[in-house]
Amino acid sequence: MNTLNTSLRCLTHPATLTSIGILLLNDHLLKLANPSWLTGKLSDVTGLFFFPFLCAIVLGIGLERFRISTHRVGAIAFGLTAVCFTLIKTAPNANAFAKDTISFFLNVPTQIVLDPTDLIALPILVPAWFLWKKFPRAERHTSRKQWLEWFALGAGSLASLATTCAPIPNVWRIVTADSQIYAAYMPGSSTILESGDLGRTWAIRENPPIGVSQALQTYRNSNQPFCLPDNSAICFRGNGWEQTIEESNDGGKTWRVAWGVPAGRRIFMTRANFAPPCDKGLDLTLNDLAALSLNGEPVLIAAIRNEGIIVRMPGGIWERHAVMEAKPTPMLPDSPFMIPTIIALELALWLVIGIAIFIAASFYAWWILPSQSGAGSRSRSIGDITPGLFLIGAPIVFLIWFWFPTTSGNTALSDKLFGYLVMLFGTGAGFLAIISILLGLYIPWRRVSRTTTEAGAARQAIRYAFRATLRSIASGWIIWLFWAIGAIFLYETAMFFALMFAGFFLLGGLQRIHRIAIGARK
Repeated sequence: MNTLNTSLRCLTHPATLTSIGILLLNDHLLKLANPSWLTGKLSDVTGLFFFPFLCAIVLGIGLERFRISTHRVGAIAFGLTAVCFTLIKTAPNANAFAKDTISFFLNVPTQIVLDPTDLIALPILVPAWFLWKKFPRAERHTSRKQWLEWFALGAGSLASLATTCAPIPNVWRIVTADSQIYAAYMPGSSTILESGDLGRTWAIRENPPIGVSQALQTYRNSNQPFCLPDNSAICFRGNGWEQTIEESNDGGKTWRVAWGVPAGRRIFMTRANFAPPCDKGLDLTLNDLAALSLNGEPVLIAAIRNEGIIVRMPGGIWERHAVMEAKPTPMLPDSPFMIPTIIALELALWLVIGIAIFIAASFYAWWILPSQSGAGSRSRSIGDITPGLFLIGAPIVFLIWFWFPTTSGNTALSDKLFGYLVMLFGTGAGFLAIISILLGLYIPWRRVSRTTTEAGAARQAIRYAFRATLRSIASGWIIWLFWAIGAIFLYETAMFFALMFAGFFLLGGLQRIHRIAIGARK
């Protein structure tokens, strides 16, 4: 606990709070408004000042069990901070590992600049160390100030993880020379990349052949036809609206689609790129075309903005390759962990549909189960289910009404839904609506169970309503899983089958409840 107390006292020091505030302001405002040498170095200085305090908290959890003193835990934390920062800024492999690790855990592309000059920030660890030594056996703040400790801990953790989004890569020009492919990476950049294996691997070329640099800096309209040098009758062009590549075998008189995203996969690819605030977005716009000869056969190379390149091999086979950080978006999940993020909207939607099915089955059961006041009656009094009608209907109307302010604009449905949920649960209205719906289900079911001619009939009705709900949710989730892995290719097909099974299980549940009600009247 001594290490935790010392770290928290250091984090609440005015100098630390100032550095945290400057880092957040610099990374999320100043860098975007005016990126420069100063803003880059300012992030390093302010981050290094308080990061050892966060590191010490993590190390102290394990090291204090071995009776290692707070002073030594701090020394280890400061040493690790200095060594890791040096490696990340000077060693390409360490830099790539750190960048990939942070991107994996945050699920967003991040940027960590490989710049040895950033090591000038290391001396800031000296005053941070003196601050650490100032609290060798620190005690916690009073209860009135403990909120400041947790605020500083949360803000410091956020500031250290909230790295600047990496610039969106863009392969905007392609040139071939001597069976080599050269690419201009990012407009306005002088970096030239070279590939000798048809785009599978790339390396920076310092001194490209004469004419390559000039050709890469020359603008070319990608919508204009590009004809093969050895056969002017075969031409290609980009269709910016459809984001496809078209081919003509008669010199441009007629055109057909030669490459495009398969039907049903565009929605998957769009969601695979969704990782706010740093998502690159799905952009399959054609930037440039080039060709070379492989064993006497033409090979077409297409630059697809932030998706790398597409290579048409002899025989008409298309291959997608990354160009540095411009990586092709997968059409199928790379790993099982990717699937829940792709179909999260459908999983939540079918959970709502399942609840709606339970509500519908409940209302039908409440209405049709006979009451003790009239065993031969087909239905009970409306007063028995009035509380349920109000407690369930009112929040549903509210939730629908609350949705309309979020539907304005041209943002994607997933963005609108995310904003809707933030507004709903951020204000507490969502939790109140859930509580109201649960009460609206509980109160009528309890009343129906007490007033029906057979108590067992009400319990059976509840079970069948619950089974219909679970089966609808499970069937919908399985179908959306099949769509995510490509077993069901079209999104519309998956939607049709998921709705069909939901309706089937709803009708099945209502039929079972109807039979129970008939048996209760006999």
